[in-house]
Amino acid sequence: VQMIGQNWDDHDRSGRYLARDFGMNYLSCVDENGIIFTQGDNDTFPLWYVQEVEGFRTDVRVCNLSYLQTDWYYTQMLYPSYTSTPLPLGMTPEQYAQGKRDVVRVVPRVKGPMKLDSAIKWMLSDDERTLYNSGSEDQLNTLPATTFTIPIDSATVVNSGTVSPQYADSIVKEMTLSYSTPYLTKEKIGVLSILNSIANQGWDRSIYFASTVPSSEYVGLQNYLQAVGLAYRIAPINGGMASMDADKTYDIVMNQFKWGGMDEDPDVYMDENCRRMCLHMRLVFSRLVNTLIEEGKTEKALNALNLCMEKIPVSVVPMTEENFVFFGQYYFKLGQPEKAIALLSDMGDSAVEMLNWYFGLKPSHFLSVGQSLMSSIRMLHYVSAILKENGQTEL
Repeated sequence: VQMIGQNWDDHDRSGRYLARDFGMNYLSCVDENGIIFTQGDNDTFPLWYVQEVEGFRTDVRVCNLSYLQTDWYYTQMLYPSYTSTPLPLGMTPEQYAQGKRDVVRVVPRVKGPMKLDSAIKWMLSDDERTLYNSGSEDQLNTLPATTFTIPIDSATVVNSGTVSPQYADSIVKEMTLSYSTPYLTKEKIGVLSILNSIANQGWDRSIYFASTVPSSEYVGLQNYLQAVGLAYRIAPINGGMASMDADKTYDIVMNQFKWGGMDEDPDVYMDENCRRMCLHMRLVFSRLVNTLIEEGKTEKALNALNLCMEKIPVSVVPMTEENFVFFGQYYFKLGQPEKAIALLSDMGDSAVEMLNWYFGLKPSHFLSVGQSLMSSIRMLHYVSAILKENGQTEL
């Protein structure tokens, strides 16, 4: 009875559909017949569920990089899945079998950049002249350069949808991928080979990384990843990860995103993991609103900001991170000072409340809250700075 009475409220999942809806939100960011690379549980299993059980966006191929370190998963990717076509791995089962190319050594033998297509052919060769003797009985396949290029035809990447037409002037003549590590593991080799095949096929499929995939898996593509909702699309344009396709993201979040029930029931319980997922979605909104303001699309920016506050309510997912004080700044910029003051006042009061609690702890306990304490101090600092900048000196 005690366990039920004390623990029911923070284990009750009724009315909460966040996992399902997040899966749909990830898939909504991907173009038709596109590919999305994932890595962890929360950016993979919900996607598989909504495809398998709910039949949602079965045209998208979900490829988990953690599994792409195995030969059996490579083989799975060679077959159709639902309505999605096989991945163009560009490798035969003999070339990716366990024990073959589990690790590839980067051995610079070419001065300057090398075309990725030529480097892949070198890596797939078993000619002794292409191998590296590791000092044991094993000889490793190699990549003969640290910098690789992919030629880009502007018309092709625009017509295929890889680059939105408004970014046509930012398309580069070639993509340049550089490495500083001496080894590439099996999943990175797979990503490079898939990218090379799609480039050779006229960019007939868009490729994305889930935004939760760590940058260590980007295989040198950081300069060519454009944010689209909860994903990064490989796009051969200038701007890198600082850029966002704001119009496309706006359409997705306004018309396609789902909210897991937190917008309908103020009492729905969001545990720590769910709140972290919601904070991640708020970051997408923050970046979207900021980009729209920079592009002069203030009406869209205000619509997106209001939607975020409505669908991810503070009562369900508190504004406890200092990153989100800039929502107040956005409201000031968009001519909504009342909303800005209300939001920043709540965040400032919350920070003061937490700081009072931290400083009331015993010294032995106080030492364990350093990171959280600094977060509250930063929040109070940012809130004060934004209020002062906008003439709210008394507050």
